[in-house]
Order: sequence, then C-alpha cells, then structure tokens
Amino acid sequence: MTIDPTSHLTARFVNALQMVTQLVPYVDDHQLPLVVRLACIEAWYMNYRLLLEFFFHKPQKNCAGVESFLTSWKPSSPCPDDLGRDYGMTSADFAHIGNTRNRQTPATVSSSDLRPKAEVFLAVAEEFSLVLSAEDHDMADLIRIGVESARTSLSS
Repeated sequence: MTIDPTSHLTARFVNALQMVTQLVPYVDDHQLPLVVRLACIEAWYMNYRLLLEFFFHKPQKNCAGVESFLTSWKPSSPCPDDLGRDYGMTSADFAHIGNTRNRQTPATVSSSDLRPKAEVFLAVAEEFSLVLSAEDHDMADLIRIGVESARTSLSS
C-alpha cells in the first residue's frame, strides 16, 4: 500500500505538533524512569526542530515546508529570536553530537521551559489551519483536527 505524498506530509506535520504538545508533562514526571524522561525530552526537541524547519526555514529539496501546502503563505509573526537560537542548539544537541564550546546548552529542561515554545507553534499552526480552510485545501480538515487535538493536550 502506498500513501499519497500530501497525506504523508499531513500525517508527519500533525504528528510533530502532537509530540510537541503531548510530551510536555512527561519531562517532569518523576514516576517515569530517567531514561524515559530523557527520551521524551529528545523526542520533544526533534519534533520542535521539525516544526521550526517547517514554518520558518527554507526546507532542503528532499523536505517539506509550508510551501508544500500553500505556496505563498508565511506565518504572520516572524520566528521569535529565542526559537531561532533554539534551532542551532537543537540541531547540535539532539540531531547531532555537538560541541558545546562557544554556546550555552541548558543544564536541565522542565515543562515550564517547553510549554511556552509549544504555545508559539500551536498559535502558528492555528493560523496555518485557518488559511488552509479558507483556501479549501484538501488537507484542511485533517490539519484542523490535529491542531484542535494539540490545543486540548496542551491545555489539560
């Protein structure tokens, strides 16, 4: 069975948004083993990086961005400076084994660090979803449902 490319991109986008919103409480859950909390932090940052690339960076030729859905849309707010700095840290510390010289890496990560960042992406995703609906995009309903689910997860 093959999946059409737009459905695949939609599923990956919604999954990244779900991960960035649903993993937040688990990083502070001390009933979980440390390795599981660390896995949640790593998964959170990798999906955070995916969303940074999707919304705010020009994707590599083999990757998707908002242009894969809406050719001329950009988020109404530019990438906040702290998120832009996070991209380098996330790439070095989570996507690669990076060198920490000449930069600071947080010593600890808690849900209070991650929740505001998730809120930024949720706001951009909500805007993206509204524009997809206004354009009557084939994937608008699926993305809207994913965004609503992510909002519910982060709010609970």
